[in-house]
Amino acid sequence: MTEKHWYNWPFRHISWLANALRTAWLDIKNFRLFRKEMFALAADPKSKFRQLGLKISKSGNIVYLQKVLSQDQEAYLTDHQKTLLLRDLTMQEHEYLFTELMWGEYLITRFHDFETEDGTPSCCHGITFTFRPLVIDNWKIWRAVILWIIGLSLFTWIVIVKHWDVIWPFIIGLF
Repeated sequence: MTEKHWYNWPFRHISWLANALRTAWLDIKNFRLFRKEMFALAADPKSKFRQLGLKISKSGNIVYLQKVLSQDQEAYLTDHQKTLLLRDLTMQEHEYLFTELMWGEYLITRFHDFETEDGTPSCCHGITFTFRPLVIDNWKIWRAVILWIIGLSLFTWIVIVKHWDVIWPFIIGLF
């Protein structure tokens, strides 16, 4: 086991930060690929995406659809039973997005209840599949990036102040 010294602290975290930044870059790349693929499928009238009744938001991160339950189902089923029924009704769309298109790692499924104008529950329910990046939403990554930027800025400032008599003639010589 290696001994931990105070002067090793920045180097212990460099590989973790580098891996997190690489994963964040892959998240951005995958989001752009997801948007491109979903907009292409939504534009094609013969695609399975359109046949299943899926739609995509303008921002491109949400795929959604609506399901209507009968009045009897709305009246006699509990909220938990309605959610299970909606899950069963959307199994085909779920399989398509999660396994056929292979976006299951990034998608979160949510069920939404709609109300009429007078506030009574409607028979219509919305189901959304939201693209959620793996790392970009993680607060630890942003905290580490901000601390590294602050640390590097302080280090740069200290180097400039300490060696200003050497740096100043070089800057003047540029102009």
